[in-house]
Amino acid sequence: MLGGFLTMSDNPDPNSKRDLIDSIKRHALYAAVVLFIMGLTLFFFSPRYAYWPLLYSNAGSLGPEASRAQQILLQLEDPFAKIDDPSNVVIQWRLLFPLIGHYLKLPHTVFFALPFLGCFLSLLLILTNAAKETKSFLEAILITAIAASCSWFFVSTGWLGYFDSYYILGLLLISFYKPRWILLLCCLLLPWVNERFIIGLPLAMTIRAIRFDHLNRENYKTFLTDIALGAIFIGPFLAVRLLATKSNDGISGLIIENFFFANHFKNKPRKMLLGAWFGLRLAWLGVCYYCLTAQANAKAESKAFLFVIVIFSIYAALAISGDTSRTLSLLLPAIVLGLVLFSSQSRLARHWRTITLFALLALNLILPTQHIVLSFNMEIRAFPHEWQVLQKPPLVINPEQNLKLGQNYAKRGQIQEAVKYMSWALRLRPEYSEAYYQRGLLLEKYSRPDLAILDFHQAAQHAPANSDLAKKSQDALIRLQNQ
Repeated sequence: MLGGFLTMSDNPDPNSKRDLIDSIKRHALYAAVVLFIMGLTLFFFSPRYAYWPLLYSNAGSLGPEASRAQQILLQLEDPFAKIDDPSNVVIQWRLLFPLIGHYLKLPHTVFFALPFLGCFLSLLLILTNAAKETKSFLEAILITAIAASCSWFFVSTGWLGYFDSYYILGLLLISFYKPRWILLLCCLLLPWVNERFIIGLPLAMTIRAIRFDHLNRENYKTFLTDIALGAIFIGPFLAVRLLATKSNDGISGLIIENFFFANHFKNKPRKMLLGAWFGLRLAWLGVCYYCLTAQANAKAESKAFLFVIVIFSIYAALAISGDTSRTLSLLLPAIVLGLVLFSSQSRLARHWRTITLFALLALNLILPTQHIVLSFNMEIRAFPHEWQVLQKPPLVINPEQNLKLGQNYAKRGQIQEAVKYMSWALRLRPEYSEAYYQRGLLLEKYSRPDLAILDFHQAAQHAPANSDLAKKSQDALIRLQNQ
């Protein structure tokens, strides 16, 4: 898939062995470069690591970093469990990875690392093909890094339980590789990862048809056959979603309504524009260059067809989702191919092409960006900032600070405030034995032994075995039960 390794015969000659070793070295180099690109991007656009521990909290939605992952944990237990959370009901039909995680019994850490693997594979595919088509490894690296500086990467690496990297991988596979089985396998599986795959499919198939010359009169039947077979293979997913509109699943009908009536555009046009910019920023130039040059010698109707498909993709991406910056990543195949065409066909001297790509990358890394969602904006900061936050989390997500503040209020006799902060500490960390113990002491002191017993029981249960806290909690339980 990503270049392939040479196979050895029963009696290999020295040249084939040497070729195999060279291929292994080349792919190892590509893998190392992709890891470097991922690290570079994560430095400039860091996840909010301090919010990841909320995955196991009862604090509700304090940000997208963990709120969806909490619902996906329910799917890991039962892939067909009904999702009632209005913010996450959309994952009801994104069943591929929950099914894999459930039946393979994947540990949570492995499961939530899968989107990172998807990012690695997508960038490796881009780098491999860009190097082959541009004949310049440096420019291939720059193109790959520009692709990594778009919203699909930020979401897949920053928000736990978001598998955008895999539907992006599918669109890239369809765009770059000719075998029809790749197209059909992607159409069969990837709608169950994210329905954005279906929105991005027309553009990916158009790019595929342009690359393999299927839009001319001699080969157009191949293009039509691809469309027909693709529709058949995504049919099961579409049928389920159409049936779901009749059962009022809470999301399928809304997506259709937003698409046909452009509700987001009518209600929040400024958000649409901000999302369109922040999702890609200067990577938009790749889309523009592709539209202008992909069919330089084609007939007017073919050029118009590509333009219409791109406009449709942009409209559909924004119309169906409130994640306005995130969803435009389905244009990534056009971005990559546009930059590849610039590198391989531009009349600029080679050093000017390299300088231009380097400038695009540098600006995309330096320019500020945000997650733009209809209900909130969230600035994406560099790693040094997020490291500082991780070392000293804000009060709203810091259980230790909430417990300490609760104890301070208790010393001043402000019991209601003390209980509030101690309780919030426990919502942030449901197994926080010290907070249970301290709240139990407070409740015991102020004549609520019934509630204190419950807290001391939880403290004893969650405290390390044979620790002083476990012993004190057990003593407190015995004291109250003997009263």
